Amino acid sequence: MKRPCKICWIILALFLLGNIVLLGFWWFDDDHGERKREFSKEERHKGMRQHFIRNAGIDEEQYDEMYSLWKNHSKYMNSLQQNSDSLRQILKTETFSDNPDSIKVKALFAKIANKQREIEEANFYHYRRIRSICKTDQQREQLDRMFRSKIMDRSPQRRHKGRRGRH
Repeated sequence: MKRPCKICWIILALFLLGNIVLLGFWWFDDDHGERKREFSKEERHKGMRQHFIRNAGIDEEQYDEMYSLWKNHSKYMNSLQQNSDSLRQILKTETFSDNPDSIKVKALFAKIANKQREIEEANFYHYRRIRSICKTDQQREQLDRMFRSKIMDRSPQRRHKGRRGRH
């Protein structure tokens, strides 16, 4: 009689352990979901304002001017990116067609390259305008440090991961 009782306890312990592990995964997943929540536009704006004021030493007026530039730049970049994505879509169609038009393909290469040049140029001049808002060398250095760390975080592989679904 002792043998079956031992097996029952082992089975019960395994079920208990399994439930604990399952509850742990469930709890972790709930916690993880909360961290990934979407922030409202106002929350992002407020957080960005605090971040720049605290880390770059800029004042409210400077931030408002920068934010206005960012909004305009963002709209322009979205239009450039949509145009670039459209060109890439056409190129993809040519890539998988049975008889690609080599003249059209070469023209697409040139258009995509020009569009990418426009994007890089717009980013360059945008940052120069943002940087010109700084009143002191210390503010410029802090802003440069913040942007360099952001740019370094954006490897080409990471930058394109989010766009894969649009191609």
